[in-house]
Amino acid sequence: MPDYAELEQASLDQLATNDQDWLAYLTLGEALMRREEFKGAARAFASAAEIQPSSARAWGSMGKVLCYLGNFDGAQEYVDKGSALDSSEPSVLIGLGLIAYKAANLKGARRFFERASIANPLDVDAWFHLGQIYWEIGDMRRCADAFARSLQLDPGNMVALRTMGNAYVAQKKFEEALAAYQQAAVIDPEIETTFYGIGTLLVKLGRDDEALEAFEKALKIDPNYGEAWEAIAEVRNRKV
Repeated sequence: MPDYAELEQASLDQLATNDQDWLAYLTLGEALMRREEFKGAARAFASAAEIQPSSARAWGSMGKVLCYLGNFDGAQEYVDKGSALDSSEPSVLIGLGLIAYKAANLKGARRFFERASIANPLDVDAWFHLGQIYWEIGDMRRCADAFARSLQLDPGNMVALRTMGNAYVAQKKFEEALAAYQQAAVIDPEIETTFYGIGTLLVKLGRDDEALEAFEKALKIDPNYGEAWEAIAEVRNRKV
């Protein structure tokens, strides 16, 4: 996984040398977007589009980040400009998919995200949003597969990890679900619901002692977590 802080700094260093380097602005925007600094990313993509107005990627990236900022009306203008230049550009397709998703057009969104994943199999956003769509339509196998592809490119995405884990639970693939939740706990060990999820999966796998440890970790984070107290009581009652 790229070090996005390093990418940001490298882009800034390049722009300090040449403030007309539109590719450096694109890289800067991508780095900021990955760190969820969406306003800064929007400024970087806008600069790239201004310097190189023939770049479909610049326009599409601007539209995509505006979607993440909740400005879907503004995003439409940018993705339309990008589409006019190159309708197969992944950032354009993802922007169109996000707009369709906002409009509750799941079939349309799915088509755009699938096209983006085919156009660039290394586009993490295409796989992530495909996972979301498959979750919405109840296709848990494809949901888990899409999030797995997304996590190969961005292993630290907590939403992808937990949703993939839930998709595995829906398929009764408890070992795979447990692995996803355990990875989420490594990335952020301060979320009590993650440890509660680990505990419930360990119970399903018949590993009660480990489940108790997980529930106790959840309670260390939130001593008032009622479901964890109830789960501990149920496990201990079974062991009597």
